[in-house]
Amino acid sequence: MTTIRDVVAAAEAARDGIPAVIAAELAAQVPPAASAGVAAAIAAQAGKVVQGSGSPNGVVTAAVGTLYVDTAKTLGAHIWRKDAGTGNTGWIVVNGDTGWRNLDATLVNGWTGTLRLRRINYQVQVQGTLTATTATARQLSAVTAGFLPSFSNVPMPAYYGGSTLIFSRVRTNTAIEMDNTTVPTNARECAVSYLTGDAWPTTLPGTAA
Repeated sequence: MTTIRDVVAAAEAARDGIPAVIAAELAAQVPPAASAGVAAAIAAQAGKVVQGSGSPNGVVTAAVGTLYVDTAKTLGAHIWRKDAGTGNTGWIVVNGDTGWRNLDATLVNGWTGTLRLRRINYQVQVQGTLTATTATARQLSAVTAGFLPSFSNVPMPAYYGGSTLIFSRVRTNTAIEMDNTTVPTNARECAVSYLTGDAWPTTLPGTAA
């Protein structure tokens, strides 16, 4: 069985100058039961890795398959891959984490409470504890570009009283909605995780949580 040590050793011997940050990042993601093919894949990146600060889109010209390490982790994006084209566009994020964002200040229509949002690669997580005592509509906040669901409307489990399920969803039209009429004084606890097909966000909503 090939171990992480074997994979990293093979990559070290063959990569010819791949920045240490790439080797470390890739090695950290290799499972214990990795095959020898992983070592070959890492080695194949030799000469196809560049570093810089900030997004490479519209800035860095490279061949398809090139990896770019943003040493500043701008907006949470760490490693990009040139996915298409021959110019300085066509880059996508393959390793990124926005961290939790505090969206309390984005609550609308009289909703109160806490709301958090996070994106890790192509996965988006939403969680919160909301109260509808003064809410006048279902929409409680909005999801911005970079965090939108990749398919239809996403049901978001929400409970009050610890066990009673109520209507809640994240919509592709950017709205986060929840039933505001059923026992409005009870706090609603909600959480959901879904996939997004959006490009990495160019701005982050709310503030760092």
